[in-house]
Amino acid sequence: MTTLDPSSSNPRESPKKSNRFSEMSFWRFAIVTFLVTAFFPWYLILNTIHMGLEDTKMLLIAMVKDWIQTMIIIFITIISIIGTGIYFLAKYFS
Repeated sequence: MTTLDPSSSNPRESPKKSNRFSEMSFWRFAIVTFLVTAFFPWYLILNTIHMGLEDTKMLLIAMVKDWIQTMIIIFITIISIIGTGIYFLAKYFS
């Protein structure tokens, strides 16, 4: 009779895989993102067939994270430019 060790992990749970797309260099990920965008539905379909559903999910997650970071940077830049413009306009007219 075997005993189950409560400290052992569940054998049904797969170990958490690191996202290889998040670990790519900037230019390599930029090329992959360009290819996904340029050949939109076909790239994802072929990637799902060739690399699997999990790999495609990781690619989409990395692309969404990159998009969110880009939007945050653009938002902060626009707010900084507007704030600087308001500051200098207020200083000019005072």
